Amino acid sequence: MKNACNKAVFIDRDGVITIEPTGKGKNQYIRSLSEMKIQMEIVPLLQTFQRLGYKLIVVTNQACIGKGYLSHRQFATLTRYMVAELRRKGIRIANVYYCSSCNPHHPCRKPNPGMLWRAKQRYHIDLQKSILIGNQLRDIEAGKRAGIGRTILYDSNAMPDITVKKLSYIQPENL
Repeated sequence: MKNACNKAVFIDRDGVITIEPTGKGKNQYIRSLSEMKIQMEIVPLLQTFQRLGYKLIVVTNQACIGKGYLSHRQFATLTRYMVAELRRKGIRIANVYYCSSCNPHHPCRKPNPGMLWRAKQRYHIDLQKSILIGNQLRDIEAGKRAGIGRTILYDSNAMPDITVKKLSYIQPENL
């Protein structure tokens, strides 16, 4: 096997690449092309990562398939559309990994790292040099379990100007 030499940005789909629907039950999922809306602020970020040599890989839980709200075929149609829309903006998605299981213990369902490990094997990725961007703590946990070097939690409703892991990181002279 080749040495792990590639770096990647793993991106969650719903809520990071796309605008997440706000409904309940089956209406909380993107189920049609009209509901598939790309978040425009992600575009320059992905373009920059791509220029820096990162592979762009989508990792997404899709329980809507397991619940019967969407078929694998419908998901594939939505995925082709999303990838084509991003490609029109100069962004090349290397692959989209998804887990359709509703079982929280399924090895590929985040927060489990199965999708990340599959991508690591296929693309010879150095996970320590890679980044994961998600909008749920389960995304971040999957990244940590897989050994991703840097995880980023995106929350469009976040209010703070700065988020820190430890209070000792706050340096008043830098505020």
